[in-house]
Amino acid sequence: MTQTPPYLQPFVLDVPVRTPERNGSLDFYRPTTRGRSAAVLFVHGGPGGPGLKAMPRDWPVFRGYASAVADRGYVGVTVDHSLIRGLDRIGQAAAEVVAAADLVRADPQVDPDRIAIWFFSGSGLMLGEWLSRSRSWLRCIAATYPRLSAPGVMRRSAAGAISRGARVPLLLTRAGLERDELAEAVDKFVASAAEGGADLDVVDVPNGRHGFDHLDYSQESRDAVRAGIDWVLSRLVAAPPPPSPWPAPVEVVSRQLEAYNRHDLEAFLSTFAPNVQMVGRDGTVLSGRRALREAYGPRLKDRRCRAEIVNRIAEGSWVVDHEIAHGIEPEPIRVLAAYKVVEGLITEVRFLA
Repeated sequence: MTQTPPYLQPFVLDVPVRTPERNGSLDFYRPTTRGRSAAVLFVHGGPGGPGLKAMPRDWPVFRGYASAVADRGYVGVTVDHSLIRGLDRIGQAAAEVVAAADLVRADPQVDPDRIAIWFFSGSGLMLGEWLSRSRSWLRCIAATYPRLSAPGVMRRSAAGAISRGARVPLLLTRAGLERDELAEAVDKFVASAAEGGADLDVVDVPNGRHGFDHLDYSQESRDAVRAGIDWVLSRLVAAPPPPSPWPAPVEVVSRQLEAYNRHDLEAFLSTFAPNVQMVGRDGTVLSGRRALREAYGPRLKDRRCRAEIVNRIAEGSWVVDHEIAHGIEPEPIRVLAAYKVVEGLITEVRFLA
């Protein structure tokens, strides 16, 4: 009877596995939601043993992680890179991961400013260079049972980088039953993070082995995986848009009406853009503040005009007022006026009735 290799064991979470969209060395697991979303790039470890039966992006564990992320409304991406063929390929693999991140950011469904990278096992050897560089689009890094050093492999030290203060939030998932040589490097890394005041969170899996997410089918393993996914996705939430430096269109139109009612010509004109266009009910057009000054100056100087708001509708840059105007004709008249406001000034007025 043929034994299933450890790397082909099922993922510890029971998630519906999606069919990915394959693009070169990348597999994209897409959410059903429309519009752009953040993305998580999952980076496998290595090297693989002899007689590899499947490349890492086809392993159940990575298909499971990426599908779980897609189920939450984010883009999950897996990548095959050269480290699977040997530690001597680490330089090539590191370059491939950088290229993969660029391709993920260029994808039309991905928000290029909300990316997470999640390293596993041997790909932890790449952590140092990612921790030491500042990339505004990289919202966080996760590392699960990472290998942080290897004989003969000369890479930027992850412990050294984090001791100087990591420039990005980092989650470490630590296996309690890790091999001694790997556990020692991880413990040194955690101590260095404390010295450097790094933004490091740790999820411990006391009874977990290296590869617990596809080898140890326990509640502890499931909780650790869920905690990792929750942590990463919480750092990919879209930031609220910055507050506008301009007042709301309704506020601008209200200031215009208040100045009109107190017959303050300069305050009234200050609410309009220099190149404002005002279209009358008969189709006549007043262009620019000078034309408004000539038209409204005598009316406001007479101090008889005023307007009351009956109803108001605001949508985007437009404000539509249903007004009762006094002092223009012998009897009050009903007016429907539409105002377009751009960057805090009225750029267009249309009298519709």
